[in-house]
Amino acid sequence: MTRRSGSENRVKRKTEYFRVSEEEKQQILDNATRAGKKTNDYIRSVLLSKRIKQPKVDHAAGLEIAQELRRIGVNLNQLTKLAHMGLIDDCSVELSKIREVLQESLRKL
Repeated sequence: MTRRSGSENRVKRKTEYFRVSEEEKQQILDNATRAGKKTNDYIRSVLLSKRIKQPKVDHAAGLEIAQELRRIGVNLNQLTKLAHMGLIDDCSVELSKIREVLQESLRKL
């Protein structure tokens, strides 16, 4: 009697679904056959053994954008407060400026 490994003894209760093209499906089946594994075992071993690279993030740019977004939020809150108090009638010019700054910030992303 062949002894099973710990991973084979575990009960797998969760199911995941994903879509693949016909070509991708065939490639997965071929790779599983070459590896001498069942398709599910092959997919599981490939997914769990791969190391995912962290995306390179420019932290300085992220902090700059966050600071700019905070400023926009403060300006917008001030305009809203003044509009509710009836102190400004037409805030379209100010809102246009805020929109331009916001769009420029989004382009930096």
